[in-house]
Amino acid sequence: MEELIKVEQKGNVKIITLNRPDSLNSISSQLAKDFHRVLDDIKFDMDTRALIITGEGRSFCSGADLKERETYTPENRGRKIQEMNELVTTLFEKIETLEIPTIAAVNGFALGGGMELAISCDIRVSSDKGLFGFPEIDYGSYPGAGGPTMLPRRIPLGKAKLMLFTGRRISAEEAEKMDIVEMVVPHEDLMKEAMALAEEIAQHAPIALRELKKAITYGMETTPELSRKLSIWLRRSIDVSDDYQEGLRARREKRKPVFTGK
Repeated sequence: MEELIKVEQKGNVKIITLNRPDSLNSISSQLAKDFHRVLDDIKFDMDTRALIITGEGRSFCSGADLKERETYTPENRGRKIQEMNELVTTLFEKIETLEIPTIAAVNGFALGGGMELAISCDIRVSSDKGLFGFPEIDYGSYPGAGGPTMLPRRIPLGKAKLMLFTGRRISAEEAEKMDIVEMVVPHEDLMKEAMALAEEIAQHAPIALRELKKAITYGMETTPELSRKLSIWLRRSIDVSDDYQEGLRARREKRKPVFTGK
């Protein structure tokens, strides 16, 4: 059986590829479970310093697997959908709080749950063929894995409501103007550009990267006073690390530092 999630390691960068191209990489229950397992493995992988998430074929991720939902019976539909929403919501939370920086390399459709997946990542690099939107309202629902709260935290409230209330799809260029996407690149250059960015990030000290991401992620969820204290606390493990001393030595000696993650 073909893997629903493909995993590739390139140096200190890991690439996760959703591998259901015939279904536009829609999220089935099995794909979500496999995705959880891969992320759990990454959590304890100290050799990986940055993560790229992309899709196989012409779609990044088209959202929930609606064909799978059509197999639910009237008796179990409510419970099954709720279970799936919880499975996918916790998946996106796991990506948001993953200790290493994450990059969504959006190669096509990023709709519904696919857009939630993209905005769960730290940075979004989109092909010029990228298409973004929350179409759930068109068929009588709304995003069930955090979209209504995730999007307004990233762009102005009115623009988030515009997308959510209308179900409007927007191009990669429009998404960049709305600050949903950080970079738009030619389609054929997508993975090269995403990889270059990931390698630029991954060359830095892994302890510093992990603690910095915590400071940003959890600092955004609290008051300015507590976020400053959190930043100070998280710095403690960095200040006594071998990598920090190596960084200072390399600066003094005018050479590139060699970080070991210690």
